[in-house]
Amino acid sequence: MYEKGLTIHKAVTMAGGFTEKAAKNRTKVLRVINGQEETIPVKLDDPVHPNDIIVVPQRFF
Repeated sequence: MYEKGLTIHKAVTMAGGFTEKAAKNRTKVLRVINGQEETIPVKLDDPVHPNDIIVVPQRFF
């Protein structure tokens, strides 16, 4: 659920946190901008926007 002041890190923590296989430094957000879905690289302290989808890929090794 979106709340004002929510950061990427806090949102992931609320969802259960990062797994041991998470590639935290490659976290991205899918965001609709001007009607187009875009993939945006983010930092963990960046704010979450309403309707963002946070994607945390898996590490390869």
